[in-house]
Amino acid sequence: MQESLYVMEFWNIAGRLAMAVLAGSAIGFERDIHGRAAGLRTHLLVCLGSALFMIVSISLGSKTGLNSDPARIAAQIVTGIGFLGAGVVLKHGINVRGLTTAACLWVTAAIGMACGAGMPILATSVTTITVFSLTFLSSLERNFKRDNYRHLRIETALNTDTGALLEAVRSTGVIVMACDIDFNPVEEKLTLDIDIKMHHKGTTDPIAGMVFSALQKNGLLVERFTWRR
Repeated sequence: MQESLYVMEFWNIAGRLAMAVLAGSAIGFERDIHGRAAGLRTHLLVCLGSALFMIVSISLGSKTGLNSDPARIAAQIVTGIGFLGAGVVLKHGINVRGLTTAACLWVTAAIGMACGAGMPILATSVTTITVFSLTFLSSLERNFKRDNYRHLRIETALNTDTGALLEAVRSTGVIVMACDIDFNPVEEKLTLDIDIKMHHKGTTDPIAGMVFSALQKNGLLVERFTWRR
């Protein structure tokens, strides 16, 4: 009878861990195919580790007979996952990247905790919602206008009229948020670093073409034109 109970407990724990592996893999696979820093293995391990922490936390109280609180370890998982999430958030100029992946790690840890606590319906539901939001909502975002921020670098001749150049950029409908001008008399070159805001739907590549065309139309010599996030 005792052996039968051990077998049942083993398969119960194995099922919870297997669910955590599947849930973490589903979210991590979506991140991996989009080339994110935290991919399949990272999300799988986060979900599996969270599930194991919950199982150990619950088991300690039941086996030792002590009045333990499983929520204490759970609270440490919530705190600890923040350090891992912060590692994938990077700042590129005026843009911040990696926030979605950090949020994925956070929700993956929560799913792992649900798996470890024996809540399969909750874990499956949240996994489904998470994968759906990552897969389909990104395409939905491309179908409505939103604020986009880009960094524009223009290298031109030293005697270029910067006022006319900025006016040509603004003529395309973009908003110039900030402009840094660097004079290089040795190379007789002028470099403008411009932070741009635009309300646009879809990719911003056509806007970059419009800005470049506006500069040429106004007779402004552009030696180098860089458009990036």
